[in-house]
Amino acid sequence: MEVDAENKDKNLDALDIPLPKLSRRFQRDFKDLGELDPATLGNKRLPLKPFTPEETREIVFKTMLDAEIHHTIHLDGSGPADYRSVVAFFARQLLKDLRLVGGYDLLYPRVRDFMREHLFDGAPVDLEDSVVLRNLSEPEVGKVLYDSFKAAINALTISDSGSTRIEDYIRLSQTRPFRTDHRPYLAAKKCLFNKTVGEANSGGFELSFAAFLEAAPDVQAFAKNYFAVGFKLDYVKADGDLSNYVPDFIVRTADKIVWIVETKGREELDLPQKMARLRQWSEDATAASAGDTGISYRFVYVDQKAFEAHTPATFAALTTSFTEYQS
Repeated sequence: MEVDAENKDKNLDALDIPLPKLSRRFQRDFKDLGELDPATLGNKRLPLKPFTPEETREIVFKTMLDAEIHHTIHLDGSGPADYRSVVAFFARQLLKDLRLVGGYDLLYPRVRDFMREHLFDGAPVDLEDSVVLRNLSEPEVGKVLYDSFKAAINALTISDSGSTRIEDYIRLSQTRPFRTDHRPYLAAKKCLFNKTVGEANSGGFELSFAAFLEAAPDVQAFAKNYFAVGFKLDYVKADGDLSNYVPDFIVRTADKIVWIVETKGREELDLPQKMARLRQWSEDATAASAGDTGISYRFVYVDQKAFEAHTPATFAALTTSFTEYQS
């Protein structure tokens, strides 16, 4: 895949589409961890299961993300168990998953207090009790602790700056050559890439939508937004975590509006959050570009079922029918 520079029938300047690269809108700041109160996490309390001395002799702790063995505690019953490594294990797993580079000293005592006071029925519990430690190694117990803290930490540490600025411009014509899997493709005259290849999981919908863009008389230029293009948006997922979102298509129409298009064959958990972020980005990009390029940026969500049932003849008709995403 590459910019179709060898094709003399294409005017690459006319097919190029500028995209403002905006500063990140969402930031994470670990200093707010000091405000985290284990008593307010709203978790369900779990029963403390009974375990025999033999069952507590070897306690295995596995990571939450990939269920790999992290460490094993061996107890001989000669003295109290050391719970500190268990608290540290969960605190560090949370920091790693949330990509926090600091805050261990703030998180450790809150995880410890949560285990002791708020995790089990009949709390407080004795963390030096081998039965309690054995319960902490159970997957469902770890999940409640992990999910409760992750949601609370996200709520505390992720903030919306409320503003954004243009750091640079992404231009399709500057995309370096890249490889894709061997799949059916469209060689479109309105796209400056030599091929348009849809994602395998789109079931051919992206390719049929590209054909619609090629045929639409009011579309001047379009491109599939490959990872190599570098156009992505930061957003907050349904679970409160930070992530990046890569929209599907970039389209410029005859009225000089650049449209960001999301195509979907089926809905997904984070779709409402992605569309809300795309709407916000379009407003930010238009406002930031007003004194520069004067280009307006808008978005449209296109679901496969509705598109195939009522395929419009023009892009303007598409935006009339599909612009507003309904969750």
